Amino acid sequence: MLVILVVLYNKSLNSSLSLSGIFNSYETLNKNNCKIIVADNSPKKLSDEDFTILKKTIISFEYHHFPDNKPLSVVYNRFIDTYKNQDKYKYLVLLDDDSAIDENYFSSVFNAIKTNEKCSLFLPVVYNNGLIKSPEKDYIIKPIRFSSIKAGQRSSKYLTAINSGMVISFLYFKKYEFHYDTWFKNYGTDSYFMKCYRQNEQYLHILSYSFNHSLSFYDTIDEMKRLAVFKEAKEGRKKLYDDTHFASLLVFIYNIAASAKNSIKHKSLKYFS
Repeated sequence: MLVILVVLYNKSLNSSLSLSGIFNSYETLNKNNCKIIVADNSPKKLSDEDFTILKKTIISFEYHHFPDNKPLSVVYNRFIDTYKNQDKYKYLVLLDDDSAIDENYFSSVFNAIKTNEKCSLFLPVVYNNGLIKSPEKDYIIKPIRFSSIKAGQRSSKYLTAINSGMVISFLYFKKYEFHYDTWFKNYGTDSYFMKCYRQNEQYLHILSYSFNHSLSFYDTIDEMKRLAVFKEAKEGRKKLYDDTHFASLLVFIYNIAASAKNSIKHKSLKYFS
């Protein structure tokens, strides 16, 4: 039923929260005819021991090594095209390698699908440092965080979400001939998808499941990495909302304000570059 795509980077079976969660849920996943795909962007391959364990435990398992660290948009498009016309698979699950999921995540997905077969998108509630980071309201000028959010169907209007944990119907990809814009390498792929989804579909479903997830900008102690993420996010937002002059103006104002805020917080003018 599900194609579960995990994008790995310098993680093992034990160090990847997402991969560990999948491994510990193998009985449920095997019973529901799920395929697990590990797209490994690490310079070195997954260890033979980890590969053997996964291969023996999960009935339908694929491992792909991309040592050149392919952009998420390219990886996603590759597997969308591979599986969207295979009738045995109905949904694509996207997972980063650091989402603290367990078997209840997959149970919540299966239960939601049973009662909402016509829905094209299912989203978990994602926390970082005790705050809801996905989904959020996106008004271009300022994303608005939810203090709480109810499970169930809701309007997709103004909603955005992060990639990890998304469950997307393959029918959606076929109906709208959707592909990720490869201008967006990594950061911004989720915002691009959600913008397109809002334009195409009125509703989505919030799962009755939440998990903790690491976010590069907030969690890294590497200042250069934080700057790189921030710059890519700024450029991505400019690209995402370049369709009208008004939206472009709002993004310009937002980016200036965000640069000022982070320059003060991190005591560096490099956030204006």
